[in-house]
Amino acid sequence: MKNIVSLLLIILFFGCGIFSSINPPKWIIGSWEDASGTMTFTFTSNNMVITSKISDPLDYKESYNRNEIVENIKNNGIYEFTAFIVFEEYGIDIKHTYRFVLQSSNSLRFYLITDKKDNSPTVLFKK
Repeated sequence: MKNIVSLLLIILFFGCGIFSSINPPKWIIGSWEDASGTMTFTFTSNNMVITSKISDPLDYKESYNRNEIVENIKNNGIYEFTAFIVFEEYGIDIKHTYRFVLQSSNSLRFYLITDKKDNSPTVLFKK
């Protein structure tokens, strides 16, 4: 019985929780920008693109292969997923968790949680 439960949990985890792209909830679809205009998160029905004034855009649909993004929480006010980032040229792997918490219809808090620390939130505003 224990083996069957373990097998079912593995199937659920790998069959339902891992995506080659993300699938954001409807409330977050659109573009969200920090107060300084330095960073913008653009969500579509199956992707997130981060643009910044200090780096190249990061398109999650193009950047990650299957089994590298796991959606953890997806409900009416919180959206969270984890991306496993591999820097082959440096021989390191990093796990980043992105958490978005809806504050109002035009603002949300963004948290970036890494292996090393949990950063304080950044407020993002609907564009």
